[in-house]
Amino acid sequence: SSTLIHWVLGLGVPVVAITIWSIFNAPLSKRRLPRTPRIILEVVMFGLGALALAVSGQTTLAAIFAVLIVVNQILIYDLLI
Repeated sequence: SSTLIHWVLGLGVPVVAITIWSIFNAPLSKRRLPRTPRIILEVVMFGLGALALAVSGQTTLAAIFAVLIVVNQILIYDLLI
């Protein structure tokens, strides 16, 4: 059962993330979210990636990734204003 869980997490979670991203955040999507909800979606999805790194024991990479997420959002926000 542990192997099945690993397969579901290893393949299922990325498929769900790709589907959500392609529906609500892709530039040419017909259902693309407005700016504020889209930014929230980006931060949540990338934040979950950082959390996954931390949970897997890669705390240094998780911290670096989290900082990069924040810096990226700040830079994008400055460009959008």
